[in-house]
Amino acid sequence: IHAKLQKAIDGISDRMEKMEEKGMNVENSKQFVEEAQSDLNNFTVIAENMKILLSEKSESADQKKALVEELRKLAKEAKETLKSAHTNLREAIKLLKEEIKKNNESDISENETVDSE
Repeated sequence: IHAKLQKAIDGISDRMEKMEEKGMNVENSKQFVEEAQSDLNNFTVIAENMKILLSEKSESADQKKALVEELRKLAKEAKETLKSAHTNLREAIKLLKEEIKKNNESDISENETVDSE
C-alpha cells in the first residue's frame, strides 16, 4: 500500500511540474499532494511503532492485553492516515482535472477569437 501511494504521489507531482511549466495553476493541488505525503510519512512512523510493539515480549496477561489494545489503536490510526492520504490525492487529481479543463476551454476560446478575426 505504501509503495503504491508513494508512486501515485510521485506521478502526480511529475504531472504538476509539467502543468506548471505550461503556465497552469497547480498551487491548490500542491497543498493536497503535500498533505498526502505528510500522511504517508505519518503512516510509516505508525507502522514502525507497530513493528516495535510486535517484537516486544509480554510476561503477564495484563501486559499482553495492554499491548493488544495499543496495537489496535495504532492499526486504527494507520487506517485513518491511509484514508486521509487517499482522500488528499483524490482532491489533488480533481483540482488538476479542473485546471486542465479550464485551460483547454481558454485555448478553444482563444482559437475562436483568432478564427473570427
